Amino acid sequence: MRKNPKQQEATTQIEFLIDYPQIIDTIAQWIHTEWGFFPEYSDKKKIIQRYQGSLNKNILPITWVALDNNKVVGCVSIFDYDVAGGKKVSSWLVALYVLNDYRQKGVGKGLVQHAVREATRLGYNKLYLFTGQDSRREVL
Repeated sequence: MRKNPKQQEATTQIEFLIDYPQIIDTIAQWIHTEWGFFPEYSDKKKIIQRYQGSLNKNILPITWVALDNNKVVGCVSIFDYDVAGGKKVSSWLVALYVLNDYRQKGVGKGLVQHAVREATRLGYNKLYLFTGQDSRREVL
């Protein structure tokens, strides 16, 4: 997809959610609104608990946020999930979300690139991507 030449790249910084726990409610609302039809995102209280559990810097689960002048504009996480047969698979890139006004400006790309670098730093040689039912991909 070509970018609109009038759109500028956003200048955001990417930080650990643990350093901004006060924005968990905002992120939980985004996720619930966007993906509430998935069972794991249908209950906002459980989403909040999931993000509270991702307040880490050196172990999974972990979440990062994109900030523009201290305003949260996006997020991405790496979580563990159980897959078919009850097997736990680590390092799933999940819940990439960017506010509408910041889309097509490099924020999502920056979040994904940051998550991939961090997964490598944490020793994961595979990072899986979940994009919807039955569409799982390895991205690292």
